[in-house]
Amino acid sequence: MKTRFAVCMLAIFLAAAVPAAYAHQCQMMKGSEHGQHGQSGFEGKFCHKARFILENEEELGLTEEQVKKIGDLQLQTKKSLIGKDAEIEALALDINSKLNEDTIDTKAVSELINMKYELKKEKAKLAVESMASLKNILTDEQKKKLKGIWKKCRK
Repeated sequence: MKTRFAVCMLAIFLAAAVPAAYAHQCQMMKGSEHGQHGQSGFEGKFCHKARFILENEEELGLTEEQVKKIGDLQLQTKKSLIGKDAEIEALALDINSKLNEDTIDTKAVSELINMKYELKKEKAKLAVESMASLKNILTDEQKKKLKGIWKKCRK
């Protein structure tokens, strides 16, 4: 009798815990959509989508090879984005340095500004290319499942 009661209590606990955990995951997803986890724009979308896919790997039926490809893509993309961010930050320092000079060389500053925004453009394109590569790793069936999971979380 005590065993049956314990099993029933465990079942009730699990029945309550699973929806709560799912709701938490969806809440985290909604929060990260708006850049609340340190990333925004295309970079944030890529990182969030890759993380979301990996968090739902069992439900999507990902193979070990797919999981590895996604992990490798995440790593390479993050490394490249970090490099771009460093270059952008260095250019911003150069621009500020030029602006602090007694006589401002507007031509040189304009050139640095162009370089900075060219890097930002490259960064955005890199994130979009990574997003496309990420989607190409999934089968059509997995993409359909992913949309279904995504819609559940959006509600």
